[in-house]
Order: sequence, then structure tokens, then C-alpha cells
Amino acid sequence: MASLDRPPIDVEAAIARVLAAEAAAVVALQAAEVDAQRSLEAARARVRRIDEHTSERLQRMSLRIEANCARELAHLAAITAAPAPIFEHDVNRLMQVVDALAADLTGGAG
Repeated sequence: MASLDRPPIDVEAAIARVLAAEAAAVVALQAAEVDAQRSLEAARARVRRIDEHTSERLQRMSLRIEANCARELAHLAAITAAPAPIFEHDVNRLMQVVDALAADLTGGAG
């Protein structure tokens, strides 16, 4: 008579609990999928913003480098295109140095 000591099993109630748990699990899984999809889209949007920002910064840097190079080249071109100034006193000074060197080399006999 041990079977009389056990409480009666309500099979229909047990099946209903299992089905309810399954339904709750499906709903939770769907909610998790929606959350994951939102997170994925947010991450993709952030990556796009970072990419755009990086591209803009690289473009600005490139333009600055290009402008600096153009200025430097223009400056160098201006320096090399300008005629070398000839100053009369420089020619006179050069002649004095040449005369002094000649005198030095010849022992002062000029």
C-alpha cells in the first residue's frame, strides 16, 4: 500500500507547467535576439561614425601636408629664382683677400 502514501500526480497540470515554461523560454529567447540585434546595429553605427570621423581627419591632415609642401616648394622656388645680389663692397673685399693671398704666396713681392 505504498502507492497510497504518494500524492496523486496531476499529469495535465505538469504538462501545462512544461508548456508554460517552454513558452516563457521562447519569449525570453526572442527578447534576447532583439536585444542582440539592437546592440549589433548600435555597434555598426558607431563603427560607421568612427570610420567617417577618421576619414575626415585623414583628409584634413593630407590637405594640410599638401598645403605646407606647396608653400615650402614656392619658397624654395623663389629663393632659387632670385638673382644673387652683387654688392660692390663684396667685390672690393674679394679683391683685397685675393691681393693679400697673392702677397702671402709670393712672399710679399707683388
